Amino acid sequence: MLFMIRVLLILLLTFTISKSGYAQVRKAPKPNIIYILADDARYGDFGCYGQKEILTPHIDNMASEGMMFTNHYAGAPVCAPSRCSLLTGMHTGHSYVRGNIEKLPEGQLPLKEGIPTIADMLKTQGYSCAVIGKWGLGGPGTAGIPSKHGFDYFYGYLCQRQAHDYYPQYLWKNEEKIKLDGKEYSHDLFTKEALQFIQSHLEVPFFLYLAYTIPHANLQVPDLGLYKDKDWPINKKRYAAMISRMDNDIGTILRTLKELGIANNTIVMFSSDNGPHAEGGYDPGYFHSSGPFRGKKRDVYEGGIRVPMIAWWPGTIPSATVSNHVSAFWDIMPTLAEIAGCDIPVGIDGISMYNELLGNFSKQQKHDYLYWEFHEQGGKQALLKGTWKAVHLNVRLFPDRDGELYNLHNDPYETHDVAKEYPQVASDMSAMMKQVRTESDVFPLIGRMVYGFGLFNAWLVSIVYAALSFLLFIFARPANRKEMIAVYSTHGKKGWAMVSIRALTVCLLFGISVVSPLWFGTAWMDTGLIVSIAGVAGFAVSYGYRVFRKTNTPPVHGPFRISKMADSIFSCIFWLGVAIISVSWLMLLFVIVFGITACYTHRLREDYYVKKYAGMA
Repeated sequence: MLFMIRVLLILLLTFTISKSGYAQVRKAPKPNIIYILADDARYGDFGCYGQKEILTPHIDNMASEGMMFTNHYAGAPVCAPSRCSLLTGMHTGHSYVRGNIEKLPEGQLPLKEGIPTIADMLKTQGYSCAVIGKWGLGGPGTAGIPSKHGFDYFYGYLCQRQAHDYYPQYLWKNEEKIKLDGKEYSHDLFTKEALQFIQSHLEVPFFLYLAYTIPHANLQVPDLGLYKDKDWPINKKRYAAMISRMDNDIGTILRTLKELGIANNTIVMFSSDNGPHAEGGYDPGYFHSSGPFRGKKRDVYEGGIRVPMIAWWPGTIPSATVSNHVSAFWDIMPTLAEIAGCDIPVGIDGISMYNELLGNFSKQQKHDYLYWEFHEQGGKQALLKGTWKAVHLNVRLFPDRDGELYNLHNDPYETHDVAKEYPQVASDMSAMMKQVRTESDVFPLIGRMVYGFGLFNAWLVSIVYAALSFLLFIFARPANRKEMIAVYSTHGKKGWAMVSIRALTVCLLFGISVVSPLWFGTAWMDTGLIVSIAGVAGFAVSYGYRVFRKTNTPPVHGPFRISKMADSIFSCIFWLGVAIISVSWLMLLFVIVFGITACYTHRLREDYYVKKYAGMA
């Protein structure tokens, strides 16, 4: 009997221990993930990165409690491709979205369905995924909306162009347009929505992609806060106030995580999508926002792509750590995969930084290279390999030319091009640039012009001619305007057919300019601008003389002393300049057509004058 009791006690004790052991080895809850992305914030905008004027105590404290990266790079020097790189784990030599392409009436080029994103990946592990703020990878009703890329919830701007306005008339909640009164500050709405999302997802692991629009232009802020009485230009006060407002809200989010008791099970990352902008009246040099680095937004120099990066995870990431590990946006996807226990998607360019975050620096795998390409301003490429960095500008004009070369160890500010001193290195880096990328049908870097609507297209130049022509005709002397119409009406169908062809040609020229990128920083741009300015100035003088002269007789003075076709000749010169600016052979073809129609319409004009003013034509 006593033996049986002993056996029962042993069995009971064994069962208890096994249950206790099971409880100890049971998987801990998967960590929550919050990724906060600023819009155009600069490497040097924050106190922990050297900022002296703008106060960012909460972000600085985040760095002191976590890990601050000094060699972290954005996916691209502009918004959409950088965000695509972040979400898909691929650099811009492989990613689907490699530039900003506007899609009217609302949105940018949609991210193609079927491309795995961070949200798609995390959902396989039971994560609830939300994006709050600016999306910029597809407009309403397209394949690029967040719900088609793994996100369960979306609140914010679909279109990055509309995100420039901090007092919107509407925002999107999932696929529903939420109308606003234009008086609510969108950034505050995003913070409120983010806090509600966190508080409502305490029972399941969540991924929150909080894509703030601060401090992108427009420089709008409800109040100037700490900077109201500063002796600074107003736009500088606004910019500083925007940074500090974001800092305060990030502090609120971190404090909320602690109050809810989930801070130790939540990793928070903070970064920015590219370098500083020079828009909305802001000068990035005023606060030394690029830090010591050369360049700004749209540059592939360090100032355009090196960005702040802070990782915070109490109890897991060692506090007050500065990491010099070279990393980029495409590393975030594999890093989160390892954190969440996901399979890392095949075919991506990123390398997990998990060991670096844990402080296992000796085990951290390193990149062989980092690569960027940018499709505006003539095409740009950059390659970082070790301490060498190659920068290739005007790629479409000179695809086979070796680019600039910098040794970032000796020259981190890219002030001294050493390509001539190390020609073999420059040549090897240029060759590697061709090897590490694949050509894109949507964003071809080499081979043909990339057409697409954009803010910095040739229409910025051609609109001057269009507006000038319209205004001069509208305000012309009525008798002269009547005479100009009569020149063609007296020739019947032939006259109106010719003037219609000429008008259509001008419309086509303007239309091509709308989708033709400006080739900034090239000889084409400089030459074309000089030609177009000369053309529009000559056109203004000659056409103005024609429509404002006080007689209806043929114009024979002023520019018409040189040629009776002065206004048409200067028009051709102007459009030739625009064709040079955009390096558009298609536009050049229509300039030739315009010239032919100009000669023919001049003959009609001469016939009219001969008949009406015999001997004066």
